[in-house]
Amino acid sequence: MVKVLPFGLEKPYGERIFKITEFKDGKFQLLLHATNSLLHKTVVQGITITEVFENDSEKFKNSVEEMFKPQPRTVVNKYGQPKIMMLIWGIIILAIAIYMLIRNFS
Repeated sequence: MVKVLPFGLEKPYGERIFKITEFKDGKFQLLLHATNSLLHKTVVQGITITEVFENDSEKFKNSVEEMFKPQPRTVVNKYGQPKIMMLIWGIIILAIAIYMLIRNFS
């Protein structure tokens, strides 16, 4: 949304709101053109608005950080180990179990 305060032939109160729906190459250009009728001077100012995309990297970063944080002590996690350590222990136990199965049936 772009809010433009009134000027020129606009009413001297209130505001106008424009909703930007189309961006070209991720950018929207707004050209402001103001004229002072007493001095016969014109001022032109261009503004470029860049489209911002929602980023999931912050959510991913938070979930990775949580895996390395110590967890509260529960019945399952008596020592409050981080989730990553529990995952590593699970992989090690699974690898030992598969090794024993292969060794017994060979």
